[in-house]
Amino acid sequence: MKKAASLFLLLALLLGLASCTVPGTNSLKNPIDFGKRYRYLGEDYVFNDDKTGYHECQNGRIDFAWREASDGAVYLFETERRYNEGCEDKELSLIKHPIYFGEEFFAYTYVSGHVYEIYLVSGDIDTYTVRYIKEGASLR
Repeated sequence: MKKAASLFLLLALLLGLASCTVPGTNSLKNPIDFGKRYRYLGEDYVFNDDKTGYHECQNGRIDFAWREASDGAVYLFETERRYNEGCEDKELSLIKHPIYFGEEFFAYTYVSGHVYEIYLVSGDIDTYTVRYIKEGASLR
């Protein structure tokens, strides 16, 4: 009986330790590669492990804070905006849709078209997915 109880306690201890995370490791559901550039059409996003990051493009830079939701989606919150010289009237925006990370990329999906309640007001409704590829990835 003592052996069975000892084995049970040992198993419980091992399971408890297995659920702990080591400081400095990525405990997120998402496989974010911190400090690496994720790129799409000349735009870069960089995510840091302190839950900050930045977005750069030819028009400027936006610094942001990021947070992961319980479903694994990542959301971005603007903290600072800097336009490049002569680009103050150009578009500079941050992704406002939920972002999902995969190995070597992140993606978000959005719907275009105009809908009022359940009726189509103008144009067709289309769904698009945009994929940002991590620098050095084998994906194209």
